[in-house]
Amino acid sequence: MLKSLFLSFALAGLLAWPTVYAEEPQPAVAPAKRLIVSVNTLSVLPYLYFDAKQGIYAGLVVDLLSSFEDRSKIAIEYMAASAHRSEHDLITGTADLYLSNLNWLQQPEKLIATKPLVPHASYLYSTRPFAEDFALDHLHQVRICTLKRYVYSGLAPYFERGEFERVNGPSHISSATMLARGRCDFAVFNNFNAAVAFSDPNLCEAEIYQSPQPTSVMALALVMRADEHWLKPLLDEHIEAFRANGQLQASMKRHSPRLTFPKTHSCVPAG
Repeated sequence: MLKSLFLSFALAGLLAWPTVYAEEPQPAVAPAKRLIVSVNTLSVLPYLYFDAKQGIYAGLVVDLLSSFEDRSKIAIEYMAASAHRSEHDLITGTADLYLSNLNWLQQPEKLIATKPLVPHASYLYSTRPFAEDFALDHLHQVRICTLKRYVYSGLAPYFERGEFERVNGPSHISSATMLARGRCDFAVFNNFNAAVAFSDPNLCEAEIYQSPQPTSVMALALVMRADEHWLKPLLDEHIEAFRANGQLQASMKRHSPRLTFPKTHSCVPAG
C-alpha cells in the first residue's frame, strides 16, 4: 500500500515538472541586411570610382558587389571617405567594407580580409627613359613625388634610410604635375592612377616613362571588421565565382584607363 502510494506521488511529480524543449542553435552574429562600402575620395580606376557623367559609383568593386547583392539579398551602399578615414570607419562600425591591403593599415589586427581580388602594382615614373638594367639600388639621394601619409611598401626601406626623399602632394594630379615641372626626380603611382593622372590636358606636353619593373605588387582585397567573420566566406565564394566565369577580367577591361607608357606629346592643336 505504501509502495503504491509512493509511486503515485512520484509519477504525479514527473508529470507536473515543466517540459523543456531543445532550441535551435542561433548564429553568433546575425547577418546584416545592409553593407556600407567606404570609397576613397581620390577615386581609383578601375577598382572603385565616381562616374561624374552618370552620377554613380562604378568599377570592379561595384560590379562584384552588385551581383553579390542580387545573390545574397543584402543591400549595398557606398560612402565617400579619405583613404585614412576609411580604416577608422571600419573599426568604429560606420562602414563595413573597404578595398585595401592589410599591410597598408594602422590596426590590421582588428580587421580581416577576403581572398585576394586583384594584384596592385606600383611603378616609378620619370620624364626621362629608364635604363634597361634599372634597379632601385642604383638610385641615391633622389626626390620622389608621393601622396601624403600613403604607405609605399617597396620604397619604405629607402625612405627610412634617408636614401630617397618624399615630396608629398595632396592628389595624384599634383604629384604628376610636380614631376612634369621638375619638383621631383620620380613619382610613384600604381599603373592605373598614373594613366589617369598623366591624361590631364594640362600635362599633354609632358613625356613620361614607366620603370621596367614595379616597385611593389600587393594583393587588393575587401577588408572588414573581425566580428564580420560570417561575411568573409560568402564574399570569398562569390569572388571565386566572379573570377571563374570571366566577369572579373571583363570588368577590369571595361573600367581600365586607356593611356599606356611611354606617354608622348599628346597636345591637340587649337582649331
